[in-house]
Formats: sequence, C-alpha cells, structure tokens
Amino acid sequence: MSSRGDLRSRVRDDRISIAICLLISLLAWLAIKLSNEYNHTFRFPVAYETPAELAFDRVAPTDLTAQLRAKGWTFLNMSMGQGRDTIRIPVIASGVMPSLPVLQEQLPIDLSEQITVLNITPMQLDLRLSEKISKRVPIIPAEDLTTASQYQFAGKIIVSPDSVTLSGTSRLLTPLAFWPTKPFLFEPLTESFEGEIELSESSSDLIKTNVEHCIIKATVEQITEKQIYVPITIVDSLKSSIQIFPDQALIKCTVGLSRFEDVERNAFKVSAVPDPSLDQKQWLVQITKLPEFVTLIDYSPKTVEFFLINP
Repeated sequence: MSSRGDLRSRVRDDRISIAICLLISLLAWLAIKLSNEYNHTFRFPVAYETPAELAFDRVAPTDLTAQLRAKGWTFLNMSMGQGRDTIRIPVIASGVMPSLPVLQEQLPIDLSEQITVLNITPMQLDLRLSEKISKRVPIIPAEDLTTASQYQFAGKIIVSPDSVTLSGTSRLLTPLAFWPTKPFLFEPLTESFEGEIELSESSSDLIKTNVEHCIIKATVEQITEKQIYVPITIVDSLKSSIQIFPDQALIKCTVGLSRFEDVERNAFKVSAVPDPSLDQKQWLVQITKLPEFVTLIDYSPKTVEFFLINP
C-alpha cells in the first residue's frame, strides 16, 4: 500500500511540475510576442460640441479610423479601453480641421509616445455650421391609411398634435412642407380607427423633431349609391326664347350612410351651354355644383337638344 501511495504522489508532483513549466513557457512566449511591433486598425468615436444657436449644415464624420503601429503591449492596453474614449471636439465656426492632431491630443501622453499613426481616415474634418432655425409643418398620415371598398372616411382625419417643430439649418428645412407618419401596414379600414402612430424618421440626422409620434383618429362609414333628378338650367337671358330637351339630368353619386338624407336637388347645379364641337342643335351638359360630401359616379344626358320658342 505504501508503494502505491508513493507512486501516486510522484505522478501528481510530476503533473504539477509539467503544468508550471508549460505556464512559464506560455508567459515567456506571450511576453516575446507582445514585445514585437504590429499594425492594427482602431476606430475612435467622435462627438462635437457646438454653440446652441448653430447647427451642422452637412453631416460631419462620426468616427476616425486610424491604422497604428505599436508594440503588442500598447495594443493590449488600448483593447482594454485606454485611450479609446469618445473624442470631443469643440466647434464654434465652419472650417477644415486636420484629423491627426485631434487624434494625438486624444491619446494619453504615455500611449502617444509609443504609437506611430500610419494612416487616418478621414485625413481632415470639413465642418460646416449655419444658424439653427425652427420650422413648424403639418403632420400628414401615410398614404396607406385607406378604407376598404364600399367604405369611406366620414369627415377629416384628426391628427394630434397636428404639426411638428423641426430644427436644423435653413438649407435643410426650407424644402420641407409637411412631415409624414410611418406607414400603417394595416388592411384597408372597415371601421373607425384611433391609435398612436410614429412619425417617419428623418432622412438626415441633422434634422431634429420635437415629437416622435402622434394620435390618429379616423371615422369610417359605409357608403351607398344615390340617384337624383336635377333640373338642367340655362342662362336667364335665354329662358324666354330657348327651350331644351330633356330638361332634367339623372345624377348618380356615392354618399356615406350618415349623409344620405342630406343629398337634395338644390345641392346640385346642372347647366346646358353651347359647345362649338357639338351639332348646332345640341348643347353640352355640365355639373357646376355638387355637395362636397358626395362622390360623382355618372350623370346623363351629356348633351341636350334645344329649339326656339315662337321663332
């Protein structure tokens, strides 16, 4: 039993010795590798500090990408965050700023002395500032807010808030007449809708909005067809000498169920007028007035005949 215990003890000691030797070899190999010089590319984030009354008129670089040469120990320190903080650049006016001094000022002195900058992109920062302005524009629902067949919006779509304040430079804001919402991505509506919808994201990071969403309220109702006969009129000066046939027009239109009874004859105006493209005995029929809450489908006749009274 004693000999077996001694054997196990020697094997365990040998394993420990081998492990220590391997660890020492690994550390030595690592120290040699880290003492060599290497090329490596790092990305340095950039942030700008500008006066409140100014804004960028063109997009400025948001990072600097630098190819560096240094010993492995230096890169090991940088990979752990040393010298990799966001570069904050105060800007008070438009101008061109070389990137290399900006990066060198960012690095701690002890690291800066150990690093050679081989290349930096971009080589310079072209910073363009202009006076910051505000502009208020209406919020417009996306075009895919629609109703299903045989339905329509009953009244205007209510948007709250109905407008958004944009901030940026004059060059960026002047072309903007409205601000859309994001697409709804819903099926065409068959019932009223009320909900929160996000505003469309700006195509430029330089344009800021004071709200990110709005409430849309849309009342939806079913529509139906209505037919109504309306007198065809002519100018007063000819009524005593001209007679037309037929003297009524049949108008077909669609209307929401809630306004069906509001469709009356006196809400329409149909006139007959001369038209040189027609036969000499025909006049053209036109609808010159109809209620704003109806949609015209068709009307007939399109022309009428006329004849003189007591020629």
